[in-house]
Amino acid sequence: MDFRLDQSLVALGIDTVVVGIARNVDPQAVLPPSFLEKKKELEQWALQCQTEEVVASPVIKGYTDLLQKVGRSIKKSTNSPSSYPKHQASRSSSSDQ
Repeated sequence: MDFRLDQSLVALGIDTVVVGIARNVDPQAVLPPSFLEKKKELEQWALQCQTEEVVASPVIKGYTDLLQKVGRSIKKSTNSPSSYPKHQASRSSSSDQ
């Protein structure tokens, strides 16, 4: 199988993509209690966290570093944490109509 990387990914320094295929997975399987508890904890954190906490995340920091490395504005990206409150507010107000 041959995958071709978009130039925007190459510009970010991404030169390898790993694809995983899950087989024989039962989507109706019961999840273990430990997984459900961790999921609940993370949901509660997400509902109560401040934008600053999200921005401080190592994953988000890496993402914003990549964007800045290629000269992209993190404020213009609707996927960036700094645009989240504004982006979310615009989504909420448009869905209320």
